[in-house]
Amino acid sequence: ALASLTAAMVANPAFSQQSAQTVQQLLLQRLPVGTPLERYLESLRSDFLVVDADSDGEIAQRDVDLHTAMESVQARTQAIHAVMRYDLDGDGFVTEDEIRRAMNYDLRTQFGLAANNKANKQQVPLADALGKQIDLMVRNIMALDADKGGKVNLAEAAKFGATGNGGRGASGLAARARQLLTIESAKGALVLAEYQAAAEALFRQIDTDKDGVVSQQELMDFRTRAERVGCEMPAASDKAKVV
Repeated sequence: ALASLTAAMVANPAFSQQSAQTVQQLLLQRLPVGTPLERYLESLRSDFLVVDADSDGEIAQRDVDLHTAMESVQARTQAIHAVMRYDLDGDGFVTEDEIRRAMNYDLRTQFGLAANNKANKQQVPLADALGKQIDLMVRNIMALDADKGGKVNLAEAAKFGATGNGGRGASGLAARARQLLTIESAKGALVLAEYQAAAEALFRQIDTDKDGVVSQQELMDFRTRAERVGCEMPAASDKAKVV
């Protein structure tokens, strides 16, 4: 429950007020307007099962690690596919000539349109744009050729488009697991009952008319109250002059 957040803050100084606000925002992201409490909790169950990478009933750092590894595999697979689709002779290597031939093939309709425009003396720089697109792809792929031998192999292809974060960064399931861990950061693991309890406590706090559904107005009012926490002005004394 939300009370556990306070206990966590006491037990772990690193679990600050900012962390509590992060948890609140995390739970609000999964709360659509007009959703009954039961449906909200069921959606959180589905969310939990997806994030629980090893299906052991709790979310911990090992789930973050497993998601990170799987996202890295996915990124490498996509990179290899993006490059090796130009391996026209199937020898396991991609050359500049293969890239140009394959891209000309892929863009043949656009090149035909550009040729037609030129024949009709229309000033449409389509051919130039297509040529620049091909040149850009050639530069990006051939930059992976570590030994400058004119060929990109499978291992080099796996680095295509790499961002250095080894996965999907802030948008993947590893990031989602890290977010959920903030709910119970004091003990380092989160179970479904705790996740749903914190969500239910927040839901009931927002649902001021107690009808079991959060309305748009209730959500707006709650956000307004949350934004004002810690920003209250002290009352002016009787001797103060208010300008």
